[in-house]
Amino acid sequence: MQLLLLSYHFPPLNVTASQRALAWARFLPEHGIDVSVVTYDWEGVSDDGSYEVFRLPAETIKTPGELPVVYRIPGIRSLATLWSYLKGRPEYQLKADENRMWDFLCDHLKTHSYDLVLGVFSPHYHIHHAHRIEQTFGIPFVIDFRDLLNNRYLVDNDHITPFSRKVLDNITLRYWKRWMKNAASWTTVSQPLSDVLTSWFRSEGKVIHNGFSPLAERPAPRSFDRFTVMHCGTMYHTQRLDVFLKGFERFIAEFPETDLVFWGSTIHIDKHVKESIAEYAPKVSFQSIPRGPREEAFAAQQGADVLLFPAHYGMKGVYSSKIFEYLASGSEILLTPNDHDVLEELLNQHPGCTVADTPEDVYQGLKSSYERRGQKHQRNIEQWMRSSQAADMAAFLKSIVD
Repeated sequence: MQLLLLSYHFPPLNVTASQRALAWARFLPEHGIDVSVVTYDWEGVSDDGSYEVFRLPAETIKTPGELPVVYRIPGIRSLATLWSYLKGRPEYQLKADENRMWDFLCDHLKTHSYDLVLGVFSPHYHIHHAHRIEQTFGIPFVIDFRDLLNNRYLVDNDHITPFSRKVLDNITLRYWKRWMKNAASWTTVSQPLSDVLTSWFRSEGKVIHNGFSPLAERPAPRSFDRFTVMHCGTMYHTQRLDVFLKGFERFIAEFPETDLVFWGSTIHIDKHVKESIAEYAPKVSFQSIPRGPREEAFAAQQGADVLLFPAHYGMKGVYSSKIFEYLASGSEILLTPNDHDVLEELLNQHPGCTVADTPEDVYQGLKSSYERRGQKHQRNIEQWMRSSQAADMAAFLKSIVD
């Protein structure tokens, strides 16, 4: 079976989103599926020999100053953005990348044959490209929804999502339904997301969770001198820190030899953390460590005493790949606030995990972790490994082609 995989995010692009596409490319060949990946020429290329990769030049616009003039003028910007959405191009900053991929696909598919196309969302244009391939070349397609517009559709969002944002989301959804009309099927990462997609597309897909890809060699744990509570990786504005900070401020008053570390931080994360501390816990300080190699991040996760995971406020069905790395580290895990959904259910299956709804819960959870300092937990995470999920994906894709 020959599979064409479309994925904007792919190593060596050092983001969590790359790992899901990498798992399909790396492990599907073990199940008789030959994979060819179309992605972009991210710096530091190092490809696995089990799959073929076509890399295109990337011209992603990273700053507002690089946008066309119409997107930089107040007032006109809103109209230009609306026009892009109405044309089915919500990612106007990726327009050059989108066009370049389509031009490549048109030429490539004249001389190469595939049984199936698998497009990984996001960006949106992978859905559009897969739809156009089916219309033009007759190749069936599946879309792997690793998230849904930052999952805004799963939020009780009347008070946090602006009306203008809802309008744009609804325009995008109309295009999704049009493009997915002739899809062979779809996959996604949790049952709540699956329920939403089923209601939109009036078809049944398959849930294949996010997971953990173990490193070839497990690094030695990083050594921290003091009791360390650490958040690792990207943080979004929907991940609230108020409950944690109020409980943490009380904890450090009793246990002052404690460090709060944000590993893999960025300017945006630092701003979010500083604003939250100023509002909820002004006595708290923190350390910010920039993003580095995955090996360093996992070594830090193994060495930390407590790994912090702030749940996405009001959202359901949101697994993060980070939570599976946390489980694999063996360190204590603190989920706060409680999502009352898939994360609570997941963590309650494993030792050394605290789910905290209130500052008092946070304080008591940290105190218990402090008393267990130095203890690491053996957790059965085989079902959450990418290789296991790839086996499920392979069986699903073959059932579509057969």
